Amino acid sequence: MFYPFKPSRSRRLHSAHSQRLNEKIAAMQRAWAKRLNARARKLPAKRLKILLALAGIIACAVSAGLIYRGISAQQLTLHRFDLPMLFEPVSVPEGPRMQQALEKYLDSLEKAFILDSIQNAKSTISHDTSALH
Repeated sequence: MFYPFKPSRSRRLHSAHSQRLNEKIAAMQRAWAKRLNARARKLPAKRLKILLALAGIIACAVSAGLIYRGISAQQLTLHRFDLPMLFEPVSVPEGPRMQQALEKYLDSLEKAFILDSIQNAKSTISHDTSALH
């Protein structure tokens, strides 16, 4: 039923247009890197060290902020529902707005489930009486 992926043996040839585009992009990247390298060589060693320290401090501040947001975020509440279509528990953050959104979603899900079951019941009802005689 499931087969391991095997790429084709033939290599796709890239179109000339995409090759030209790739070459232009690579040339722009090389020119940008060369320009940055030339400008960095002109900077004194003391300024390079300050820039390195500043970049490290900014990276530490950003990562500390992300860790703080991850720890201090709203705690999730685990809700379990016994609907035949849901096999996994639904997790939502606490709060009146989120609770109202969840209830609205569940109401619409229940209406869709009832409507679907009514439509399925109508499609199985046959009005052909020839099989009864």
